[in-house]
Amino acid sequence: MYNPGVTCFADIPVNDLSLHMRKYSCVGLSFSKDFIARAGGAPVHYIPLHSKVTRYKEHTEKEKEDLKEQRDWDEMLKKMYEEIDKGKYFDEMVQEYHALFEEMRQYINHTDTSPGVSPLSRRIGKLHHFLAFHVFSYLKFFDHEKSDEDPDNYYFEREWRVVGHVRFTHDDVKTVFVPSTYARAFRETFPEYAGQLIFTD
Repeated sequence: MYNPGVTCFADIPVNDLSLHMRKYSCVGLSFSKDFIARAGGAPVHYIPLHSKVTRYKEHTEKEKEDLKEQRDWDEMLKKMYEEIDKGKYFDEMVQEYHALFEEMRQYINHTDTSPGVSPLSRRIGKLHHFLAFHVFSYLKFFDHEKSDEDPDNYYFEREWRVVGHVRFTHDDVKTVFVPSTYARAFRETFPEYAGQLIFTD
């Protein structure tokens, strides 16, 4: 939904990694969930693009009057509400969210003539930052109609995400995944690594 600089992790059991490796790579690192959480990570929230949302329709004044005269309850509900895809609904609501925040910013700047950044403007800015980086950045849309093998179906990754970079040392790495042909080169290059080594072939 939002696309800041992020570091992504897949919370996939080792026995289920084959599908993920076929899509991406047979080389990888794993970390404990505690390490990722302490780095600021959290699971993303997956939202199916084509899931349906029922919302109230906008009506003209004449349509509102016609609704008042409607005696059939089911027909009235059909005219009052509509179904749209959740992806489209989120797109519209995010645009509305940004437009309203901009209107609030302009209103504050117009009504508060004190020098510097007003306390209300600072509060609005902090809320905007919170929603962008701690809520919206953890929403991930996907097409549930795609097969598990489709490269664009990433629901099974069970992604955890950190906004920004993750710094780590050899001691933070829990497991290294490599094809066996790289085993000797890996051990020679990283002799200080004392964690688990799993061959992916």
